[in-house]
Amino acid sequence: MMASRVLLLNLDVASFCDQQIPAPNGTSKSFLRWLMSSLSKLLHFLLRIIASMLGLEMASNNNPQISRTLSEVPLFRNRKIRQIACGLEQTVYVLGDGTVYIHNNNQGDVIPERMSSLDTFSIVQAACGDGHSVVLSDKGQVLSWGNDSQSLVKIKPRVIHFPSEEFIIQVSCGSRHTLALAKSGKLFAWGDNSSFQLGFSTFSFYTCNVPTEIACLTGLPIKQICCGGDHSLALTFSGAVFGWGCNESGQLLSLIHI
Repeated sequence: MMASRVLLLNLDVASFCDQQIPAPNGTSKSFLRWLMSSLSKLLHFLLRIIASMLGLEMASNNNPQISRTLSEVPLFRNRKIRQIACGLEQTVYVLGDGTVYIHNNNQGDVIPERMSSLDTFSIVQAACGDGHSVVLSDKGQVLSWGNDSQSLVKIKPRVIHFPSEEFIIQVSCGSRHTLALAKSGKLFAWGDNSSFQLGFSTFSFYTCNVPTEIACLTGLPIKQICCGGDHSLALTFSGAVFGWGCNESGQLLSLIHI
């Protein structure tokens, strides 16, 4: 049996070796995200203290938006589910007949809603980010909707166009970026690139608005792709794993640089 190898991509040794791409003001965007998260937790803690002093209740045990028990989704009883994808704000259900249902965080206890705008496609896979979702059809087409990576404007499902009309066989979403693997073996990426999670340099607002091939991986027999929040991984048929993007928590390991 061939032993698996885990490798850390060092795509630009001079500028990006285990480093964050700095924000325009010189501050790491990952640090800014950590700072905002910490401030949010601190604010929530202070609000709980104030509420306790005023005799109010903020206990999450009684929060109707949090479920601590398993419950069936009656809509899908006796129906074949091909796949379920979860993001920060939404859940996407892909049924065996190729139809798609979604459930957003603002729907409360409302049953999942069928996406009739996708009825002309037969969907075989879905992936979700923090605020966007991507689906793949049996014809190799990719459609996306949700928050645009630059303007944060909600967009309706639209077809993503690839160079040379590539046939896509697999998709994966990070928090604000997306990977797509083509039948030809090419790997494409687009979206947020503040942590170099796209695998190539972007110097304009740290985003890429169109699917762009990760050229340094061209020719590798990629079997599977997977995105974390701000990092990406690719598995080859030989068992080698390539990783790139944010490594502030050691999610890429620090094994072999290539």
